[in-house]
Formats: sequence, structure tokens, C-alpha cells
Amino acid sequence: MNLPPITPTQKCGIAFGIFVCALALWSLTGSIFHAATVGTVTLEDDDVPWPNAWAYFVGLFCLVGAGASSIAAALVDSRLVSVVLLLLFLGWLLFTLSPLLSSLLGAAMVFGMTAVLVVTYYLDKYLGKLEASVFFALVILGFFVLLFSGRLPHGA
Repeated sequence: MNLPPITPTQKCGIAFGIFVCALALWSLTGSIFHAATVGTVTLEDDDVPWPNAWAYFVGLFCLVGAGASSIAAALVDSRLVSVVLLLLFLGWLLFTLSPLLSSLLGAAMVFGMTAVLVVTYYLDKYLGKLEASVFFALVILGFFVLLFSGRLPHGA
């Protein structure tokens, strides 16, 4: 069986996939072990119950999938690069936002701001930039009023 030689681009894709998989699996196994023995996961120096660390675990699984998809994209089909990029972005986003998403208030803030961005996009698309800008400025102003009035809980 005569296989074609592996190109330098494929070698980089394989090395990247192995690197991402190794880092994500190392962190995942440590977190699963800590969750199984203690019942908590450490997120930014705070121990949270392991069910609250859902974004952390999902983010790490996405990073493992991105690494495996990178290897598959290098060896099998280069059209899988979009899957690699999507999983990498989603994994990175969930992994970095996991301390914020571990609390109900933090998750509400993230999803609320996402909803504001979606509404602003549609206001811009259907009504115009002025209306979208005014809406976005009013939301930001309302947030700052809440923030400086002391009505938000400590740590938000």
C-alpha cells in the first residue's frame, strides 16, 4: 500500500490537533477527578459545584473535538477546517466565560447582552443605524445606572 507523503501543511494540522487535544484532555481529566473526589471545580480561584461548571466542561469537550477535527481535516478532508474553527471558537468562548456562566446572574448578563446585540442588529437592518445606535446607547446607559446605583449584587 503506497500512501502519498504528508505535506508540511498537514503536519502542522496534525501537530495543532494533538496539541489542542492534549491540553484540553489534561485539563478535563484533572477537572473530572477533582469533581469526582471533592464535588467542586475550581474556576478562577473559586470552587463551584460541578453542575455549575457546565460551560467549562462543554468548552473543554469542544476543544477536544476541535483537535480531533483538525487531525481529520489534515488527513482526510480539508473542508473540515470550518468545523475546526467553529469548535475552537465555541470551546474557547465557553471555557473563558465559564466563571461568569457558573452563576445565574452571570449567565443572565451574558445571554441578556447577546439578546441586546441581536435586537440591535435587527433594528439596524430594518429601521436604520440611528435607531439601533440610540437603542444600544440606552441599554448601556441603563446598565451603568444600575451598576453605579448599587442595585446589582456584589461581584456582578
